[in-house]
Amino acid sequence: MTPTSLRPLLAAPFLVAALLASSASAHAAEVEATSTVESVVVFPDRARVTRTATVQLSRGTHDVVVAGLPVWLDVSSLRAEGEGSAQVVLGAFDVRRGFGTEMRSARARQITEQLRALEDADKELADAADAARFEIEFVRQLASKSTGQLGSEALERPDRASEARALVDVLGEQLRAGQAELRRVAVERRDLQAQLEAARAELAQLSGTGTDDFRVVVSVQAKKPGSLTLRLTYTAPGASWAPTYDARLYPDEGAVEMTYGAWVRQSTGEDWDDVELVLSTAQPALGLAAPAPAATILRQYSAPARTSSSRSRRGGRAKAEAPSAAYDMDDDWGEAAPEAEEEYYEAETLTATASAAGTSVEFTIPGRNDVPGDSTRKRVTIAAWRTEGIALRYLATPTTSAHVFQSATLNNDRPWPMLAGELQAFMEDRYVGRSSIGEVAPGGELRLPFGVEERLKVERELSDKDSGPKGIAGNKSTEAWSWVTTVTSLLDREVEVELQQTVPVSEYSKYVVKVDDASTEHDSEEGRGVLVWKLPLAAKGSTEVVLTYSVTFPTDERPWGL
Repeated sequence: MTPTSLRPLLAAPFLVAALLASSASAHAAEVEATSTVESVVVFPDRARVTRTATVQLSRGTHDVVVAGLPVWLDVSSLRAEGEGSAQVVLGAFDVRRGFGTEMRSARARQITEQLRALEDADKELADAADAARFEIEFVRQLASKSTGQLGSEALERPDRASEARALVDVLGEQLRAGQAELRRVAVERRDLQAQLEAARAELAQLSGTGTDDFRVVVSVQAKKPGSLTLRLTYTAPGASWAPTYDARLYPDEGAVEMTYGAWVRQSTGEDWDDVELVLSTAQPALGLAAPAPAATILRQYSAPARTSSSRSRRGGRAKAEAPSAAYDMDDDWGEAAPEAEEEYYEAETLTATASAAGTSVEFTIPGRNDVPGDSTRKRVTIAAWRTEGIALRYLATPTTSAHVFQSATLNNDRPWPMLAGELQAFMEDRYVGRSSIGEVAPGGELRLPFGVEERLKVERELSDKDSGPKGIAGNKSTEAWSWVTTVTSLLDREVEVELQQTVPVSEYSKYVVKVDDASTEHDSEEGRGVLVWKLPLAAKGSTEVVLTYSVTFPTDERPWGL
């Protein structure tokens, strides 16, 4: 006989089904899934990782547990999707921190918290360094706009000399404060790095073979049994890529061979073994919207009290500030300039496939790639091409160098931009030096330096210097210089050499600079006081350029710089 207490339940079968379903959901079966990194998209400052795991599911509710995710991933970026022969509905998922066997000790957890605090402090110091650099740049821009004009007025009007001095003191004090802040930050970050390394070393010893990771638990309702391939995507810091270029010049052929490569490295907390590797030019760190401009606030000016570090009014100059170590320190290795490398790289035969993704470009590296998680740099090739018909430029500046330098200018005829990066230059098979290039948009002009052309010689000699007679009233003096520059070619072909020489520039009417008519006529001017000659040279030929100029000035007021 059925107990009276159960009769209402049996009379409502739908309620029984609901209770059973609720019980099953509360005790969903956990399914451990073994995952592997399938593909990675590397940005200049982070990476988007895709992991896959395949499991067999029976009908019902399951919790699929995927372990082994790095602890440094951005949890808010985690996404899950799947497909397979099982008909499933993906529900909510949560992230749990997993500790290895040896990581359960109180000391290991204490060090983990200490590491987080140290890393947060390092980020604060990096922000302080950025702020100090901004202040220094602001002071320098302000100085360039104001001190030149004020200094000129002070020379013309002695009564304004004290105002000019006050401005110099103010700007100098602010500049020294900014540089002192950079030095302070550099010292603190150096000490902080030592603490970080010590903490990480101790943590590695305590960890033993245990691992500290994230575990994602995905709720899955299987309507039909079968296999499910689950894909988890997430972003993680500690990954970057930086462009690197090889430029090989064939001067006799008028050709340049370019190799566009990339250095990839990562310390995300996981190794990328046998993955599809994609490099993206997108920059998530810049945000999605333009930053709001800040208003310029004008305040009453008051000269600060003079300190012992200010210049002495009696002459002399305060001790020069040492270059700030913070300028040479990498704030973050993902953004820093790449370290010096071997002078020659083995040729790569495979190149990437480029595809536009909105306003950015993605380069898919062919094949499967391994990128270890220990910050080891891996070099991959994005593209390689050859450009014919290059017009070479030969530049001589004998006032600053006794050599003739060569460069090549070509257009970026690739459908994607060439990002700023390091440049290794070769003269055919000979390595000639290391430089860098700025970003070049598609169709933009790219100038590549290739160092000294040793078969072109330039010599500059002072043939005459004359302190001429004074003026009629005896209050004017004139000095004249005559330079002879000889350019010689040992090449077996005709070339054009661009010669640049300087003459003094006067900012005051009382100083008069004149280029003598006896000078070889120049072709153009390149900036203030820089004269340019375009000199055609026959094979194994030579030519001379004469430059004569004079400066007239008051006898009792000899200009600085002569």
